[in-house]
Amino acid sequence: MRRRWSPPQQTAEHEAARQEDLFSKGITSRKQVDEAAAQATSARSAAEAAERLLDQAQVRSPLDGGVQRVLVHPGERVSAGAELVEVIRGGSLDFVAQATADQLARLKTGQLGVGHPEGSTEGQEGRVHAIAPAVDSASNAGAVVIRIARAGPGLLPGAGASARVNLGRKDRVLVIPDSALVLVGDVMSVFVVGADSVAHAHPVTVGVRQNGRAEVSGDIQAGDRVATTGAYGLSDGMRVVPTVPQ
Repeated sequence: MRRRWSPPQQTAEHEAARQEDLFSKGITSRKQVDEAAAQATSARSAAEAAERLLDQAQVRSPLDGGVQRVLVHPGERVSAGAELVEVIRGGSLDFVAQATADQLARLKTGQLGVGHPEGSTEGQEGRVHAIAPAVDSASNAGAVVIRIARAGPGLLPGAGASARVNLGRKDRVLVIPDSALVLVGDVMSVFVVGADSVAHAHPVTVGVRQNGRAEVSGDIQAGDRVATTGAYGLSDGMRVVPTVPQ
């Protein structure tokens, strides 16, 4: 470690060396040599104490990145453990989102996810990094962390975004417009319109919903006609008039 000399220390060291030289030539007394040596030792101790204080005054981040916010002001007294600055690591980003309880049950760490910055259709790949072990009793939702290892343009710390996680692929499933889904009592249903133009409520189980479509299973078959407009105003047994898009 290279020593940094302060002006008082340097002056005292030089004076002690000069007194030693004069004593060797018989020009000064042992008392003056000892006094100069004591002053040099005192100046050296003071300089070392100042260096330790200077080292303690320097803030070093445990990670590489850029300063996002400074949380204290010069001269402000802070307690041990208090946050001084926020440092953002460059390159990777953690996307934190809320997922419902049924969605959490289908998520696993390591699954592929795609993050979309607000107002952009360009997705950036990441993976599910952490899943909340419990849900909030008020919202019935918990946090999911998707880590994007190489965040590109548009994904900025603190900005809003959405994410989609690929849970797998399903083949040979029934898909309907999600506007056909209605609650009849407390059961999710669709109104199937028969050849006699009479609508009947059929209970269904809803799977994946995406881009205005929904996967359904239950009392419904491929080729059935379902009411997609005005379904909330229907009741079982009501006659309807199908319309043909112009």
